[in-house]
Amino acid sequence: MLLRFLENKLRKLSCIFFATVILIALNINANALSIYDIDAETAVLMDAETGQILFDKGMKKRMHPASMTKIMTGLLTMEKTLIDEVVTVSEEAVEFDYAVSNIALVPGEELTVDSAMYALMLPSANDAANALAEHIAGTQAQFARLMTERAQGIGAVSTNFSNAHGLAEDMHYTTAYDMALITQEAIKNSEFMRYFGAQRETMPATNLQEEERPLTNLGYMLLPDSLAYYPEVTGQKVGYTVPSGHTMSTVAVRDGRTLICVVMKSGMDGKFYDTEKLLDYGFDSFANVNIPSTKLSGFTAPVMEENINVGEASFSAEALQVLAPVGITEADIKYEYKLPEFIEKGNDATAKVVLTIPRAREDSLPSLQMTIPLSASITYNTAEEMADAEKMNDSEEMSGLKFNLFFVIILPVGILVFWIKRRIAIKNKRKRRLMAVESRRRAMGMRD
Repeated sequence: MLLRFLENKLRKLSCIFFATVILIALNINANALSIYDIDAETAVLMDAETGQILFDKGMKKRMHPASMTKIMTGLLTMEKTLIDEVVTVSEEAVEFDYAVSNIALVPGEELTVDSAMYALMLPSANDAANALAEHIAGTQAQFARLMTERAQGIGAVSTNFSNAHGLAEDMHYTTAYDMALITQEAIKNSEFMRYFGAQRETMPATNLQEEERPLTNLGYMLLPDSLAYYPEVTGQKVGYTVPSGHTMSTVAVRDGRTLICVVMKSGMDGKFYDTEKLLDYGFDSFANVNIPSTKLSGFTAPVMEENINVGEASFSAEALQVLAPVGITEADIKYEYKLPEFIEKGNDATAKVVLTIPRAREDSLPSLQMTIPLSASITYNTAEEMADAEKMNDSEEMSGLKFNLFFVIILPVGILVFWIKRRIAIKNKRKRRLMAVESRRRAMGMRD
């Protein structure tokens, strides 16, 4: 009886133990994420405020962007036009396969920039993209050059645009990382956000179209009546071509934190699932960690001009917050300082600190890295300090000259003189020894 009682107790304890282990494991891995959990060929999750990368799956691989291209088209439109300007549609603007996204614009039709922007960003109208490009730059090719210049100016250096709509061309490419940078820049423009975050809009009649056009955003995570709806999403742009697969750039805000998620070459539904996983991961698995200013300041380097110290550069950055996996503290972060030994006057004074932030224990992803640029403040020496520096430099040069003179001339001559004297002394010593020997021989001969 006692043995059976103990067996039952042991069995119950074993069940409780394994149940606890399973619950702990489920809890630990609830927010863990692997690149294998994301179906998209490439993806990135970025903190919009700092540019910090929270997730990377081949984010710098060159890809076709499809209609995510229109984020740059829309940003340039907002920067270079007024929304009440009238856009006249040309024949060239509508010369494409009407199987792709369009709102059936016709040559000679007139619409406002406002209407064209809604058509561009909601149903992803390619004809509206072309019409805006020609309105702004004269030709579609020139507008594409403006797009590329603007992208590379913000650091999207692996991007080249050859059109305003995103249909596949060999020289029309970007990366997930570059698209996140472009989105990060675009959402700073409040006028752009009005269209990027719109759910539905009715486009008024035009001079050649009596009927209103109802427009619905193809970014279903914005739409409350969609199964893909994600309440925190504030802007979204989808795209699709055969070479690109399904692409999507999404912005979401929760508790003051803004995240940018880009997925490329995903599936029709997969782009929504991938984005939901990444946003959940970003919002649930990270917390703010304070980086004190003491870790980012107090660094100096001399400013030199023709080997003269003419000033000093001071490098620093203000305290900031970064995102780290829940449970990681500032003490876990490693700092690598990249500072110049000196700066030539007139050259840029640059320095940075690279932060390496470990992942949570159960996370299989590599450590996070974040680069913080340090701002430089240059102070030049006064006239008196310059004079002293020149005197010191002259003194150092004279000392150097004396030093070189000693080793090049004086020391070798001294060694030579020493060697000659030594040879003479040895010779004289040998001579005296021979004379002594000769004297002894003579003395011995006399005795004989």
